[in-house]
Amino acid sequence: MVRITFLHPDLGIGGAERLVVDAAVSLKKSGHDVNFVTTFWDPERCFAETKDGSIPVEVVGSWIPRHIFGKFFALCAYIRM
Repeated sequence: MVRITFLHPDLGIGGAERLVVDAAVSLKKSGHDVNFVTTFWDPERCFAETKDGSIPVEVVGSWIPRHIFGKFFALCAYIRM
């Protein structure tokens, strides 16, 4: 068994998120220990596989703002990860 952690900035609903969740589900079915680390996760706006608790999700850096006065989005994203 291998422990695998997926790092993703926003674990919402989208194409990249779907691919990451599908990969995690497949690896979990293969017997690996899989989890997610993200800076944003909303249980009301996410895929069912992350909502039901079968794949743990850890939110880090959520106290850091997404922007400063409508600017510095990239810098804030970099610091959050």
